[in-house]
Amino acid sequence: MVTFHEMGIDAFNHYRYLLSKMLPFKRDIIDELVTPELIDEYHLELFIPKEENKIKTM
Repeated sequence: MVTFHEMGIDAFNHYRYLLSKMLPFKRDIIDELVTPELIDEYHLELFIPKEENKIKTM
């Protein structure tokens, strides 16, 4: 459903932008919290491409 509704993806990206402006972190908090395993498990590839995710798997 998300692929047909680009407004949802845009809203998520805007939310990420707002978080980065409000929180005093140098790095994107979403990239820090979401692991590649979570991306696979919950099919978040549309929102967070794996190469964007900076967390290393252990």
